[in-house]
Amino acid sequence: MIKMKNHNLKRLAALACAILALAGCAGETPAQPAAPAPLETPMPVYEVVTSAPTATAVTFTLRPSSTPLPTETSFPATEMSGFGYGPQDFPPGINPLTGLAVSDPALLERRPMLVKISNFPRSLRPQWGLTRADHIYEYFLEDGLTRFIGIFYGQDASQVGPIRSARPFDWHVVNMYKSVFAFGFADDRIMDGLLESDIKNLMVIQKPDNCPPMCRIGSDNDYNNLFTDTHELSLYVTNRGTSNERQDLSGLRFEARTYITTGGGFADQVAIRYSNDSYHLWEYDPASQRYLRSQETEAYTAGEETYQPLFDSLTGERVAADNLVILMVPTSYWFQSNSTVIYSIDLEQQGPAYALRDGKIFEITWSRTVLEQLLTLTFPTEKPYPLKPGNVWFEVLCDTSTHEVDGKTWKFFFNLNLP
Repeated sequence: MIKMKNHNLKRLAALACAILALAGCAGETPAQPAAPAPLETPMPVYEVVTSAPTATAVTFTLRPSSTPLPTETSFPATEMSGFGYGPQDFPPGINPLTGLAVSDPALLERRPMLVKISNFPRSLRPQWGLTRADHIYEYFLEDGLTRFIGIFYGQDASQVGPIRSARPFDWHVVNMYKSVFAFGFADDRIMDGLLESDIKNLMVIQKPDNCPPMCRIGSDNDYNNLFTDTHELSLYVTNRGTSNERQDLSGLRFEARTYITTGGGFADQVAIRYSNDSYHLWEYDPASQRYLRSQETEAYTAGEETYQPLFDSLTGERVAADNLVILMVPTSYWFQSNSTVIYSIDLEQQGPAYALRDGKIFEITWSRTVLEQLLTLTFPTEKPYPLKPGNVWFEVLCDTSTHEVDGKTWKFFFNLNLP
């Protein structure tokens, strides 16, 4: 029988630390200098039941890792920075999430909006609003599937979705961006935890009287038909009395002209397989100087992958990224029973990552040591990694994931190695 823990936040934090120690993602890194103290006020964590979860059809293939990439020391350190913005003191009208000037500076005088966007079932694709997001996080859900978190700030989208349910990882991202949080529903254990957390006043879920901004389009019997309008969403939280003033979003560095492109490795294609059911491909397009996304159309079978380009139903545009950042993040059980598994993706302290821009790939480090702080991206020498001005897709993998390299093609394999 599962017993819910209802301790205060300090005892929850202690329980979280114990669970992470016992059920953390395998593959320890060499000893490092003492890490900063754990983030305060963690989202409530429930007891891990040791019985095995229900088996799924997902299988993972271990692949050898490639040799390390060249670091930024392959070119003069004095030429690291070109003209750019950040990580602090962004000029008026410059979006700190993209390094680009916005069409309407008033858009920056509000909180970002975080919207949960479904990626499965395949029949709901193409989704709405992906190309209007400044940042998108893709992460492992369960049963081999993935889901998106869209961060909308520098521009609005009149229709975003389909919107789906919350997971523990969302708590980290809401805190980082100090954002409004729009989602459809959640497992009772997750909802209880969110309502006990410090983000409860930022949450927007569907209710009988809040369309707009949260509206179902189509049959009431379809759970994949919930959408939002980000302009209406921002007005809604303001009108209900939620604080919606501009937040400090410092942390990222953007450079259009940069010498880092003389280093790194080549990456014309990046394939990411979360499971046999969920995999996708990014291909660098020299004409647009962006990475274009294609998504799987059916489950992977022995050496055969099938893709089709992914578009945005709102804009009709191909889904593309100016920057790709592949985060390797410790993953453990947040809740486990014979029938249910919920994962904890622990985006705290620091870890390894790969960053891509302009057809090049670099080994970097992600860091988050303060609760309400964006990720910082640095080279091993702690110099800031300069993103290309534009949007960013964050691919969140377990830190035991593997990769292989074939010429200019990089393949990453999500390898969740938990008991």
